[in-house]
Amino acid sequence: MFKSDLYLKWFTLAHPHMEGMDSTFTNVCILLACIDDKKYDGFTVFEARDLNQEFVTKLIERDKKSDSPKKYVLYTPPFLKHRVDALNWHSLGARVSKKSSSFIHLKKLVDGFYVRDRMRIVSVDDSPVMLKFLGHAMDEIGFIDVVARVSDSTQAVETILKFNPDLVTMDIQMPKKNGVQVVTELFSKKSFMVIMVSSLTPEEGPQVFEALNAGAFDYLQKPKLENKKQFVEDLSEKILLAVSGKKTKNKPLQTYSTRKKESMVSNSSLERTDLIWCIGASTGGTQALTQVMTSLPTKIPPTFIVQHIPPVFSKSFADSLNNLCPFTVKEAENGEPVLANHVYIAPGGLQMGVRQKDMQLQIDLSDSMPVNRFKPSVDYLFKSIVQLKGFNVVAGILTGMGKDGAEGLLQLKKKKALTFAQDESTCAVFGMPRAAIEIGAADNVVSIDVVAQTLLTLSQKNSA
Repeated sequence: MFKSDLYLKWFTLAHPHMEGMDSTFTNVCILLACIDDKKYDGFTVFEARDLNQEFVTKLIERDKKSDSPKKYVLYTPPFLKHRVDALNWHSLGARVSKKSSSFIHLKKLVDGFYVRDRMRIVSVDDSPVMLKFLGHAMDEIGFIDVVARVSDSTQAVETILKFNPDLVTMDIQMPKKNGVQVVTELFSKKSFMVIMVSSLTPEEGPQVFEALNAGAFDYLQKPKLENKKQFVEDLSEKILLAVSGKKTKNKPLQTYSTRKKESMVSNSSLERTDLIWCIGASTGGTQALTQVMTSLPTKIPPTFIVQHIPPVFSKSFADSLNNLCPFTVKEAENGEPVLANHVYIAPGGLQMGVRQKDMQLQIDLSDSMPVNRFKPSVDYLFKSIVQLKGFNVVAGILTGMGKDGAEGLLQLKKKKALTFAQDESTCAVFGMPRAAIEIGAADNVVSIDVVAQTLLTLSQKNSA
């Protein structure tokens, strides 16, 4: 998130970048400079790897040059507590207060910074039992205050606007108004980070993707009691990703039929039998893929997509896209022949590869082990594409956490595939694209708004 050039670079009230500052940081280190016990006039943000004795020495040297010695507050993620305690703070001594939190919010006021290290959440669910369960789960996470619990969905929007929380958890199936209707109404008034908490039934699948396309950040499965520990871990991860994500309103889907067609390349470049596309995505990927797929023309080459997704949702996601796109989008089936003008979504819980017999391709599904913790895995797909002969490939990685797909993309690039990654400014989570960029796997780094155009342009370049 932050480069080492921020190493002890102070942002103060006089800094032009601080105008109107209202920022949330997660799982990074923040050092605040204090005028007194309640007022802060500057801060520096740095990565965990930069928290070492050299950092402390530089701070001490800087402090000695100051006309008026300051007090400091150091916020670090909980996993760094032992490292902080092991450092020698020398002459600073009691002037450094050390605190652990995975979350910190800074807001500029007239005469200083307002700082809080507790996240504020509103939970919406028609079940009092589920609201209580969510409350206990958030207590275990440790840095969250549930400021309101809403069981009547007709009161949800009013309550959320009243409390103005950092994040909202939203049920799907509720009487009077379902979660999709609440999210749609809420986003017509103001944007919030929303995590849908769903039973993940086939019936709820389409509604979850409606909510995501309306502006919700992500979704999470309601747990069984025996899975509470995993649920707390997943909830914590998604909450931190959400509050560190992009707080912008979703743009209306801009389909091929409504865009300026003069910017598109000729369809003739897509009618070759030797061309294939493959794309990987994770957190934020369903929205990104929806934008890309609905921006493409009717005729496209065979396209393979791995989106990290639970088993019951992959078919719902494919069906959702199929209803929006002018070509066929389907959940992949083992052994089926690969056809032009078809998009194949990897089934959740299985690995998807592609096998070849002469120039005919087939879907190859496997119940093999997770790769990079994922099943389906982007790397698994990309590395199967590497084995194909006689095909030109355009491949890319969209928003997501981790590094799945980076190594596979690099292997594809070495086999003359043309590659791209989504840029940081439009990613919900700049993890997978960053990993691909850092190892030199991406030929192009592009905004999500031009990924569709990039697929078409690179296809025109990548001719046999």
